[in-house]
Formats: sequence, structure tokens, C-alpha cells
Amino acid sequence: MVTAAAQSVYDLAFANPLFAKAAIYTPPGGGDGIACRVLIGRADATMGGISGRPLVKGGTLDVRSSEVALPVRGGTFAIAGGETLKVIGDPEAADDERLVWTMTVA
Repeated sequence: MVTAAAQSVYDLAFANPLFAKAAIYTPPGGGDGIACRVLIGRADATMGGISGRPLVKGGTLDVRSSEVALPVRGGTFAIAGGETLKVIGDPEAADDERLVWTMTVA
């Protein structure tokens, strides 16, 4: 089954301390934080839908949909170690299985 295979690959990546970090997601406006693990991409991202595709300082963040069911723009991820990243782009479930949310953060 494709879903089981994809889930296994993501489980390995998110469990690996070399790739993933512990975090707490808090929705905009506050509320209960949700413990999760995240993958952070540090390369500057481009913003689509705008002529010239300007660069956005920050990067991308991936979180499993099984941990954070519906992240939204304006939410924050407090990363273990003190860094806080704000979601500045609408999260997308880009994988076919919809197992991981990917979003632009700064």
C-alpha cells in the first residue's frame, strides 16, 4: 500500500534528530499549543503569484498532518532551543497522500 510506504518514510525523517526538531505549534490568537516535530528548510523561498517572483526571507517548514491537523497563516512554531517561526504562507499538503503540510515561515 502506497500510504503505508509513504508514512514509513516520513516517520523515519521526522524521527531523525539530524533532520527534525521538536516544536510547539500555536494557532493565531493563541490557544493550546500542539507538540510536534518539524523539518525546516533554510533556503530563501520564492513567492508565487507576483510578477518577478520575489524572494521571501526565511524558508519552509514541514509538519506531519497527523500531529498538526490544520496549520494556518499567522500561526507560530516555537522550535526547541528558542527560535520562533511564523507561518507567512498558506500551508499546502503537497504530497499525494496528504501526510505532510509544507508552509513558508519567517
